Amino acid sequence: MSNLIITIMSIALVAVAALVGVWYGGSVFEDAQNKSEANAAASQAQQIASAALLYGVQQGGYSFDSATVTSLASNGVYLDSTPIPPSQATQSNKWTLMNLTNGSTTTGLSGVELDLDTTSSAIELCNTFVQLGGGTSPKKLQSSGDTDRTPTPGRAFDCLFWGSGTTPATGDQTYLVYPVSSSGGE
Repeated sequence: MSNLIITIMSIALVAVAALVGVWYGGSVFEDAQNKSEANAAASQAQQIASAALLYGVQQGGYSFDSATVTSLASNGVYLDSTPIPPSQATQSNKWTLMNLTNGSTTTGLSGVELDLDTTSSAIELCNTFVQLGGGTSPKKLQSSGDTDRTPTPGRAFDCLFWGSGTTPATGDQTYLVYPVSSSGGE
């Protein structure tokens, strides 16, 4: 009888230990996944920015009006392939070359942008991206139509958002931005 009681207690303790491991370990694994995805996004943005700079140099000037991420990857000279953004990116807009000071994709390039979905996992990616870029919180845009997509001064890259709160929330517009140069382009 005592062996049965000891066996039942052992099973119960193993079950409790497994639940505690999943509970506490789950957040560790989730944090590691967010950091991995944010690092991958930063690496992709850096590759695109470098390819765009090389393209500009070979075209004889710092003008990127005709370059797109797809065109940089089309012949394999600047990018081997088009980078596949994280799953939190919107399906309609992948990595984009743009003038971060006015939001235009046709007036030159000062950085690379990626629009994110309005989901909680996109917000987590946004926050992790900011931390990797040297910040503590995403930069809030002044309005939903704000075209100033420049990162917070002093950050290598940033996540910007537009919403009613002071921090991003599910449903807010969020953007990962990676500047090509501190001068902001042309």
